[in-house]
Amino acid sequence: MKTVFIIVGDMGSANELIQAADELIALGARVYWFADTRGKAVQMLVNRQVLHELRGPNPDDAPDAILVGTSATAVGLQIAWTRYGQEKHIPVVWLEDLWGTGEREATRCVAPDTMLTVDETAAEIARAVRPNVRTVVVGKPSFEYLGKLAPQTPHVFRGDLRKI
Repeated sequence: MKTVFIIVGDMGSANELIQAADELIALGARVYWFADTRGKAVQMLVNRQVLHELRGPNPDDAPDAILVGTSATAVGLQIAWTRYGQEKHIPVVWLEDLWGTGEREATRCVAPDTMLTVDETAAEIARAVRPNVRTVVVGKPSFEYLGKLAPQTPHVFRGDLRKI
């Protein structure tokens, strides 16, 4: 059974990674969450009753992979866990929730093994800043949900949109 550590700071990437975590668990992976106290993801995890820790890496941490939701502001754990993965030769994957969040100046001191982006425009931005990082377009599940709402009446659409 594989173990995946998921690291989040902001709500946007946490929202996307909650859906990814469900898929990983369905595939048999053990998933552990870590949240940066400087970001709003902590409250989202609490509200959704997702068990998580508020810490950086410990020497005995040994995941098979580290999946990081990129953050525009709460980047402390993003950097710490990426460095840890590099030092321990653990694959590190960053998921961008919006264009350019993985290329912020504050995070350029580290680089993931793979960057997952929302579309080809985001991939072009990532490749321009991080040309040596493998970049893969994976979409954005919450954006895909919006497409399902489009045929609804405006009143119903607004109500459903508030649930996201």
